[in-house]
Amino acid sequence: MCYAGKILQLSNISRMRVKGCYEARPMRLGLGCRSSADLRLLRPALERLRQEEERILPMIRLIPLSALDNLLTEGDIQVLFTFQETAPQNSVYRELLRSPVVFVCREDHPLAQCETVTVEQLKEGGLIAACRPPLCPPSVFALQGQIVTSKPPEEVIFCESQEVLFTLVETGYAFSIMADFPQLRAPQLRYIPIQGCEPLSFGVSYLRGNRGQTLRRFLSVLEESIQMKNEE
Repeated sequence: MCYAGKILQLSNISRMRVKGCYEARPMRLGLGCRSSADLRLLRPALERLRQEEERILPMIRLIPLSALDNLLTEGDIQVLFTFQETAPQNSVYRELLRSPVVFVCREDHPLAQCETVTVEQLKEGGLIAACRPPLCPPSVFALQGQIVTSKPPEEVIFCESQEVLFTLVETGYAFSIMADFPQLRAPQLRYIPIQGCEPLSFGVSYLRGNRGQTLRRFLSVLEESIQMKNEE
């Protein structure tokens, strides 16, 4: 009986250790980002998440959207940032904000003091810096196309990244058209609405049936963080 009691005691200790190790393990959450803008939108939520949910460990992937789609399908990430119009078809889309389509330029651009601008004005607005999908939403690319096709080749600069595009705009070489995130604006630039353009829906996508407790908590913190930024 004494021997059996010791075995039972050791078994209980082993179970407690296994349980303790399991509870101490971080809950990894794969996050897919398309650009540095996504990372900047994400930071306030991660700051809060680190303080309130110590066990959740974000695993961030910064790669093109087409590759993120595959990672989401394969389960390597649980959520990705996307515009509604480019959200994967096999996913659930959840809107975080509405992003106006704007003309962006330096304060010394001839159109910088306008309250709004038209496509016709932009056709005469000088050099334009543009990105192709998936670096920009298809609807923004279509709008860019109206302007790009009206210009001589020497007035069009196609950029391989949003970072290159912003560098050209910030240094005054060109203007651009983009979906606007007011909380990420550069103070030295002007963001002017384009007449006739509807705001774009921006949010996150995740697989149907994959909304576990960790993901639910992250989405709640993310939505609250972005809402707070919008109200500032």
